[in-house]
Amino acid sequence: YILCYGVLHHTTNPEKILTKFNKWLKGSGEVELLLYHRISFVRIEREVVEKLNYILNIGQLLPTDFKQRIEWWDKYENPVWETYTKDEAEQMVKEAGFKIDELWLSNTPFGQFTNWILPPIIRKPLESLFDGYKWHIRIRATIK
Repeated sequence: YILCYGVLHHTTNPEKILTKFNKWLKGSGEVELLLYHRISFVRIEREVVEKLNYILNIGQLLPTDFKQRIEWWDKYENPVWETYTKDEAEQMVKEAGFKIDELWLSNTPFGQFTNWILPPIIRKPLESLFDGYKWHIRIRATIK
C-alpha cells in the first residue's frame, strides 16, 4: 500500500514516480493519491496570490507566524505545483499501469483567503453549489 497525498503535484515528473510505485507494489498492491484539481477556485486564488507575491513581494510583509499558520511557503512560494483535470489524472495513473478503483473530488472549492472573506452563511451554500470545483482529486488504484 502506498499513500501519496500532496506530493506528486509538487514533482517535475509524476509519471516516472507512478511507474516506480507500480514496480514497488506487490500482487494486489494499492496506491492512494491526492492531486490538485485544475477546475477549482483555489487554483485561481493561488495564481492571483502568487502573481501578487511576485510583483509586490507581499510574502515579505506577512508575519512569520501567519505564514506558518496558512502554510504560505507550500502554497505560494513552492516552485512546482501542477494541477490536473479528473481526466488527466485518471489517464496518468492508467498509463503507469494501474486500474482505477475510485476517483473523486474532495475538500472545499475555496481557498484560505476566500474562506476568510466570505462569512459562513454565504460560503456554505456556495460550497454546495460549486461541489464539482473542489480542490483535490483523490484516486485509489490497484495494479492491473
